[in-house]
Amino acid sequence: MRSHLSQSALWPDRLRLVSLGLVLITLLTYLPVFFHGFILLDDPLYISANAMVQAGLTWAGIKWAFVGWHEGNWHPLTWLSHMLDCQLFGSNPGPHHLVSVLFHAASAVLVFRIWWRMTGAFWSAAFIAAVFAWHPMRAESVAWASERKDVLCMFLSLLALWFYLGFVERKSKAQSGALRHYGLAVLLFALGLTAKAMWVTFPFLLLLLDYWPLQRWSQAQQSGKPLAVGVYLVRLILEKWPFFLLTALSSVVTFLAQSDSNAVLPLGMVPSGLRLSNAVISYVQYLVKIFWPVNLAAFYPLPMSIPLWQPVVGAAALLAISVLAWWMRRRKPYLFVGWFWFLGTLVPMIGLAQVGIQGMADRYSYLPSIGIVVVCAFAVRDLVARYHVPVPVTGTVAVVVLASSILVTEHQLSFWRNTETLMVRTLAVTRDNFMAHTFLGMHYKHEGRTREALTEFREALLIQKQAVVRIPALVQQSFTVHLLLGAAFEREGNLDGALEQYQDALQIDPTSPQVHNSLGSLLLAMNKPDEAQTHYREAMRLAPGDPVAFCNLGHLLIQIGPFADGAKQYEEAARLKPADPAPHCAVGKALLRRGQSAQAISHFREALRRDPAHIQSLTFLARVLASDPLDALRNGTEAVGLAEKANALTGNQEPFVLDTLAMAYAESGRFSEAQQSLQRAIEIARASGHNDDAAEMLERLQLYRAGRPFRDTSANDHSSHSHGPVSSR
Repeated sequence: MRSHLSQSALWPDRLRLVSLGLVLITLLTYLPVFFHGFILLDDPLYISANAMVQAGLTWAGIKWAFVGWHEGNWHPLTWLSHMLDCQLFGSNPGPHHLVSVLFHAASAVLVFRIWWRMTGAFWSAAFIAAVFAWHPMRAESVAWASERKDVLCMFLSLLALWFYLGFVERKSKAQSGALRHYGLAVLLFALGLTAKAMWVTFPFLLLLLDYWPLQRWSQAQQSGKPLAVGVYLVRLILEKWPFFLLTALSSVVTFLAQSDSNAVLPLGMVPSGLRLSNAVISYVQYLVKIFWPVNLAAFYPLPMSIPLWQPVVGAAALLAISVLAWWMRRRKPYLFVGWFWFLGTLVPMIGLAQVGIQGMADRYSYLPSIGIVVVCAFAVRDLVARYHVPVPVTGTVAVVVLASSILVTEHQLSFWRNTETLMVRTLAVTRDNFMAHTFLGMHYKHEGRTREALTEFREALLIQKQAVVRIPALVQQSFTVHLLLGAAFEREGNLDGALEQYQDALQIDPTSPQVHNSLGSLLLAMNKPDEAQTHYREAMRLAPGDPVAFCNLGHLLIQIGPFADGAKQYEEAARLKPADPAPHCAVGKALLRRGQSAQAISHFREALRRDPAHIQSLTFLARVLASDPLDALRNGTEAVGLAEKANALTGNQEPFVLDTLAMAYAESGRFSEAQQSLQRAIEIARASGHNDDAAEMLERLQLYRAGRPFRDTSANDHSSHSHGPVSSR
């Protein structure tokens, strides 16, 4: 066995300098992501809208992470990583991104150290690590917050490989500590699998590395006896039985998790010919993009048809390279190891068992691309040695390649700034991209750009309807688009259009409480309370533990009667979700409309006990305390405190809150401040087109100028701010 496994002790200054350079340049390259936000693609599910993650590290969260599978995977360590970020940084996306960059930079150092330790080829190892770190295809794994699982799994698994090398070194020299290193390798591999099942091919990679550069087969090969080689190979396989066992367990758990979430499509759903063709074409595309990383996208849709010549030519090319790698395995072992590293590590993600509706993904190349870079690095090393290429020439070429990679990576990172930039770019470089249209529409909807959202949703549905292969996951996504399109129509006032979309969604999934709640709210707006009540009750039947339908039915019954039954529905919603202030706030406002201010006050106080920052409860309680006709109920000082808090929470921008604050100031005799607050409320109301509200406020402004407080004798019926149904959209 060669001695280069121990050469990591040589040239310590060089090792430290290159390692430091890898870290610093990686941090500088990916620095822009610190200023990026979360995107709508998975980030709400994993971080920004996941209540369990947002709560930080809690015992309930730890149990949740380990028990059951979420989002189609079992990766508890990834969930704990996100929870820790939220514990430390809250919802600020910048530090979340930075942590992923740090993991990636650490992995780059490990790639360098591992290949230097195995081969002794210092600059080749440095080049492999640099390309791994700065290649444009890394942007997805590093810049996408939800892909923390990629960088975390890579870091832990590379550490496992590092300790495996320590085991091999100590075993070959009969040194102590070999078993300890082996145990640490197994432990770290297991931890890596709990971050993501990306390295399930790890034991096979170890066998490849045993062949080269570790050359653990050399003694048996030198004997020239096939039987000796076979026996030694069996011994090497048996040596790795814990890794194979962990791989098998992880594969089973991953398959069950993805099957349970319907992420794995039935074999008959996507024709086997299409799956195989896409797998072959994807191999070729990954290979091409490693050398020419252009037109990278956040989502590559699964093609519905592929011309026969493409997989035939692609399969022939892959087979030819494989035969060449096998034929040259002794003369050029790096070609054999690097090529089959690439082929083998892509197998779990290549689509033979179709997961989701993507054809390929840049993040899937995170591990496999190392094999191709290894081939290139050592092929160049051989050529330089054979043709005596001057070092400055080789160095210049390497610098140009790496600098180009950094520039293209910076360009690719700019598209990950937010959902809009990412999806617009994705649509520019792909065709018939249902997912990109959907998420771009969702972004426009969140931004209030309704017309643009409608355009994207319509385009997404058109692509789905024209699809040759009816994929359940795509149909389920179209269900979501129908709901989104219905909500957009409803916001525009096109109630008939919204009704059509909700009914289409109901045909796809008649057991969805969400669509029944949406239909109920729409029918109530269309003055069809009986039909609305039918859908609310169906939603309650389908999801008896969900408070949304109870709130909606309570809102309806409070309007049409009997009031007591409506209040009971709100009480049930409050029981189902004890921390939610909304039910008590809704009952309080309903009581105000009935002129029962004292009872309303108690409900508002109960809502604030549950959430002291609940803006509606703060505002309505302040309004009652400032303007109720009964002297016994008014408390100007408390009203000012409540209204000022609500105003601070709304950024001094909400006319209704500012109007309430003016009432509180007037009740406390602070008429100058009341006039200033109300004048601002009037300006904002007029600017937003609420002229009727502004006219009412002008009447109150005259009172304050005359030194008189406002008394609300209208039973506080502020319809534009009343509690509406919760459609669960």
